[in-house]
This record gives sequence, structure tokens and C-alpha cells, in this order.
Amino acid sequence: MDVIILHNPIKDITAALKVAIEICNSATDTQSVPVPLQTLSSQLPWALAAFDKVREGIPTIHPTSPDALALESIIKGCVKESRSLKAYLRGLIPQAELSRLDGCIRFSGLGATVDMVVELKDGLFSDLKTLADNRAIEAEARENIKALVGFATGEPGFDLWGVSDSD
Repeated sequence: MDVIILHNPIKDITAALKVAIEICNSATDTQSVPVPLQTLSSQLPWALAAFDKVREGIPTIHPTSPDALALESIIKGCVKESRSLKAYLRGLIPQAELSRLDGCIRFSGLGATVDMVVELKDGLFSDLKTLADNRAIEAEARENIKALVGFATGEPGFDLWGVSDSD
């Protein structure tokens, strides 16, 4: 399974998420958060699964193996979810600023290597941590984002449900 074929849809998914996060981060109060966080959050498990499966599967899986077919199915699901998010963002962003979404997608087109996929993922987590610190975002949503990042990265302090590991 070719890393470039896998990298391109993941690049697009990541770019859409990054633009959504950037818009949320520019908000100054809860009313000015333009992207529903549930829309953003619904994309994250898809993106994380794709990143992890690509990293695990390159370059060891045979294109017709059950693992490769399962990976292809995950990527297709990610692309579908990403298209929904991008369509939502295109309706949300003023026409004059649409180039920001397209520019972000082009800029994310780094060299198609496993290291670059991991770099995209790490950048996404960094952006999410910034989003979780934005006081304009509702406290519960901030905690949910922190918990998801903590669970996915293995950082101490949170599990998937936002419960402190020390409890």
C-alpha cells in the first residue's frame, strides 16, 4: 500500500481540522465560536485512527490483505467525514477568506513519508491543546478536548472520560 496514496487524504483531513481549530481559537467569547465543537470533535476519532493505522501499516502490509482492506475502509470513512467538515467550513468562512482553507490544504502537502504523517498528527495535537486553553470555549468542551488529547497521546492527567489518572 503506497504511503503517498494514504498520505493525501490524511493531509486533507488534517488541514480541515486545523482550519476549524484556527477559527475556534480566534473566538473571543462563547457566542463567537463559529464551528460547533461537536462537529470538530466528531472528526477526531476518524483522523486519529487513520494516522495510527497508516503508521502501523507502512510499509509492511500487502495491498490485498485484510489489514490493508480494513485500512482502506478507515481512510474512506475519514475522507467522507472530512468532506462534510470542509463543506461546513466553506459555508461558514466569508467568500474572501476561502483561500485560507484551500491554502492550508496546499501548505499541508508535505513530503509523503511516515515521519511527515506523524508530524501532521503532532501539530494537530498542539493545536488542540491551544484550543482547550481558549476561555471562549465552554469549560465542558475544553475538558473533553483535553481528555481526548491526553488519552490519544498517553500524556498523564486524563483518561478518555476526563477523569484524573490519580483518582
